Amino acid sequence: YGARTALSPQRKYVYYYIALPVVQAGQTVGIAYLSRHTSPIIRAVSVLKQNFRWAMVVALSLAGLLSIFLAQTITRRLRTLQAAAGEFARGNKSWGLTPRGRDEITDLEKAFVSMAGEIERQNAYNRDFLAATVHELKTPLTAIKGAAEVLDEGAADKPEARARFLDNIQF
Repeated sequence: YGARTALSPQRKYVYYYIALPVVQAGQTVGIAYLSRHTSPIIRAVSVLKQNFRWAMVVALSLAGLLSIFLAQTITRRLRTLQAAAGEFARGNKSWGLTPRGRDEITDLEKAFVSMAGEIERQNAYNRDFLAATVHELKTPLTAIKGAAEVLDEGAADKPEARARFLDNIQF
């Protein structure tokens, strides 16, 4: 069994061949020899290579499209979360983020919604505290202002009235 190469100026020819002894009555009487040109095999390998190249192009194209689709799917939700954070930072309370799913991005969305709710609660507490503090400070300031006005209008001329109003102002 083997291959023999015949060279010509234009091409290289390759043949497969097989040689078997012909035996009669225990004696070799001849050799059976068969050869075949390899061009059909070469053409078949060439077609396989071409098909393989096309399959690789299609597979890589599909992989690229799938990766773009998955990246868009993931980043769309992150962009929505980023937009909601921006709206919240600008004071817009209707940023409309609704966490759905059971993945890490949903966990991040839930944490953002929880954080936003806690910030709103703290802001409401601070507003209420400030309003109560301002109200509590206004009452004594109003009394002091009133006593000063009474003193200015002539009560300062009467020593017992002046002493009483100054006691109220000084606490």
